[in-house]
Amino acid sequence: MNLLDGLQISRISLKVADLDQMTNFYHKVIGLNILEKTNNISLLGVENRVIIELVEVKNSSWGHQYNGLYHIAILLPSEVDLANMLLHLAQYNIRLGASDHGFSHALYLNDPEGNGIEIYADQPKGIWPYLNNSLDIVTKRLDLRKLASLATTNNLQSLPPQTVIGHIHLQMKDLNGFRQFYLEKLQMDLQIETPNALFASVDGYHHHIAANNWNSPIGPLPDKYLGLNYFAIKAKNFNTLKDILKNEPTFIESQNTFIVTCPNGIKIVFEQ
Repeated sequence: MNLLDGLQISRISLKVADLDQMTNFYHKVIGLNILEKTNNISLLGVENRVIIELVEVKNSSWGHQYNGLYHIAILLPSEVDLANMLLHLAQYNIRLGASDHGFSHALYLNDPEGNGIEIYADQPKGIWPYLNNSLDIVTKRLDLRKLASLATTNNLQSLPPQTVIGHIHLQMKDLNGFRQFYLEKLQMDLQIETPNALFASVDGYHHHIAANNWNSPIGPLPDKYLGLNYFAIKAKNFNTLKDILKNEPTFIESQNTFIVTCPNGIKIVFEQ
């Protein structure tokens, strides 16, 4: 049994400067439903399930140079859904990146405040690339014409019901801190390692949580800075996780959840 068996990154919370603009972007461009909106918070998701929370922070500063989000990764159920998303995004003239990683096909873009977004579809596990018996990551040009030919609509109204946060990719100054917390304490499996990035998962997935220091982040995100607020993990072994993490100096418990901050200052909410 793995401590994080059944791991699902259930939602990601961002601190934002312009709540209306960001809500509109994640609703119209990304295709999430607005489930609730107040003066300072928007909850967006698929059907009635929240996957993105936006929290407006007044008098804030940009925080992209600090530890935090590299990109949110939204996993679509199929390659056809990714093709439909490609045609949908084309209507907004958004600058896109696109890659074939072997284990997934991915589109990359930024939201209006510079937070990275990956929208992807997994490839069949039987064709995932391996090198010396370990999962490999490749970055090849994705054939967008071929992908577009699979589309069944150019009028995407909302994301498919099975859409989830497939993984989160973080940026952090101290990758040893990532090893200590995510690999050793949370017992995640290291799937891919490069000189400046680590990709970890459970249940044999290519990665649920990754981290890099490609942009040389300078340390934990200060208060009043925009960017990643927290991300939430749902796992089967909630009570066991709580017992293991309750002595962490940052441990905070509330009803059906607890919060821990990792060594790089990134807040994680654990849910039942």
